Amino acid sequence: VYAMVVEGTRKSMMIGVFVALLQTGIAAVIGSSAAYFGGWWEKIALWATDLLLVVPSFLIIAILSQRAGAAKGSILLFIILLAGFALPMSLFLFLSFFSYIPREIYEAACLDGAGPYRIFVRITMPMSLNTVITVVMVNAIFIWNEFVFANTFVLTEGLKTIPLGLQNYIGNMGKTDWTATFAAVTVTVTPLLLVFLALNKAMIYGLESGSTKG
Repeated sequence: VYAMVVEGTRKSMMIGVFVALLQTGIAAVIGSSAAYFGGWWEKIALWATDLLLVVPSFLIIAILSQRAGAAKGSILLFIILLAGFALPMSLFLFLSFFSYIPREIYEAACLDGAGPYRIFVRITMPMSLNTVITVVMVNAIFIWNEFVFANTFVLTEGLKTIPLGLQNYIGNMGKTDWTATFAAVTVTVTPLLLVFLALNKAMIYGLESGSTKG
């Protein structure tokens, strides 16, 4: 049973890993850049954050589903939408942690001739490693279990994510092979659980660093 389940869920897990890596990468890059450079980056990100927090998600899904047109069914559109919904948490975590970094470090780097981009790449981001891990893990857990967006925008059988793949184990009239279903759930949960156990200390530190100052 387990060999059959692994073979059946392998493609969905590969799609899930691809979507999670790309989406978390986009959210981390945009969130950290907007939090650090400010200006119009931060204004756009905060405006998008307020919009996503105020407008019900089901309403956004309904509007986008009607207006997506030919783009509906595209895995790229699905990833961009997930990245947009992951932006609020990413932005707030980076803003909180960046305010925790002593300004004297930036002043010393400026005196040494470092520009804003070099400071961001060589100083700010290495110091924010735990926050980056936290952003990636929080968003990855959400993406790994996301069903509504995937069910709405992913129409191709070969591009089904893990929740959609697990749905295949439910037969007609609700008939379910529970042995295969629980085996599939175990197989799909194990990779994320192992990653979380390996990075949980960094994740907890990142959350704590983003919630305190001084």
